[in-house]
Amino acid sequence: MRVMCRCLRIQPSSFYAWLKAPLSKRAQEDQRQTEMLKEAWAESFFNLL
Repeated sequence: MRVMCRCLRIQPSSFYAWLKAPLSKRAQEDQRQTEMLKEAWAESFFNLL
């Protein structure tokens, strides 16, 4: 992890703060839509069997 931070030229504390930060509204919506697509794909796949 420290090597990654060094390569990205960020402080490890900044990285950990980013990990703990809540998802933005856009990221939440992206996550919701991704789940919907996965469910739709799974349903269409099993309907073919």
